[in-house]
Amino acid sequence: MPLPLSSKAHLPEPVASRVRVDNKLLRSQVSFDAEEDPRPGRPSTLVSQNSNAPVAPSAGRLDLRPARRKASAVQQEEQFGPWDKEDGDYGPTFGPSQLDGVTLRRLSVLPTSYEVAGLYAQTDNCDVHLGLQRQSHQKVIVKRITKAASAQPFRMHVNEVRALRRLQHPCIVKLLGIVDTPLILDMILEYCPAGALRNYPKHGSFQSQHLAQLLYDSASGLAYMHKEWFAHLDVKPHNILVSLSEKDASPHGKLCDFGTATRIGASRMLCGQMGTPGYKAPEMEAGLEFDATLADVWSLGKVVEFAEQFGGSAFADIRVAMLAADAKHRPRMTDCMSTLEGFCR
Repeated sequence: MPLPLSSKAHLPEPVASRVRVDNKLLRSQVSFDAEEDPRPGRPSTLVSQNSNAPVAPSAGRLDLRPARRKASAVQQEEQFGPWDKEDGDYGPTFGPSQLDGVTLRRLSVLPTSYEVAGLYAQTDNCDVHLGLQRQSHQKVIVKRITKAASAQPFRMHVNEVRALRRLQHPCIVKLLGIVDTPLILDMILEYCPAGALRNYPKHGSFQSQHLAQLLYDSASGLAYMHKEWFAHLDVKPHNILVSLSEKDASPHGKLCDFGTATRIGASRMLCGQMGTPGYKAPEMEAGLEFDATLADVWSLGKVVEFAEQFGGSAFADIRVAMLAADAKHRPRMTDCMSTLEGFCR
């Protein structure tokens, strides 16, 4: 049977300092005559006039679909949200310090809609409780942040809420709702019964294919984030949850803890210190500018190294490539995902 997280598990916390998004390429001239994004309700892809490569959405004025241009400013805000109108406002230090009205309207639930049960885990930033949605009788996780007691600035918790609302993928934990009061912030999250990857191998009922699936899912979630112009920047076994399939109880990985999630520009370059010691890329440790997506690759490589303790040396080649000291020699996350998929068969 899967073991829950220790009720007093004090996890190493990420360190965050001022981070600057390098938007040099985003400041280049942008053509708004690009082919429109086929997804309904999404802005068009923006293309640099100096290159055929797409750059991050929201690099300039959004070119909305013709049917949307007639909508009022309030309607546009409701349809697209602030994240589709501003490019650099996701991050642990430069995002908003309070939840905005649109996010509150979209995510707020009644405090009476769920029950808070026993303590599931505890960190310096929050208490994690097992909970129950009253209407559906579905188990949930309630991440309770006491605003005056959290070791992290409240801005990082705001960043996590907004990032989880923006990023929706099968390999990212679902945010089901929030309750924001003057004293506490409750985040109601999807329940993953096997806990975190750091504890999963202790269950004793896993196979190497299971670990490969968890690593593949983690790479898949990160590749999606990078495609959406985000970097996680705190990838570690503590921040990968294990969900069990309803069909055959096979494990699947889900990324969590998005307080450090940062919106990146077309150059993907950041500078500053964030993440957890031991899982930060060497260029971050050295205080250099770094490619945020390749920093995520290095951190996931350390997770692969962790998994090798329990799954043999099957991952040695991809682990060595991901942990290359020179970031230019690391594979992209999509390549990591393709390689790890081969171990799942």
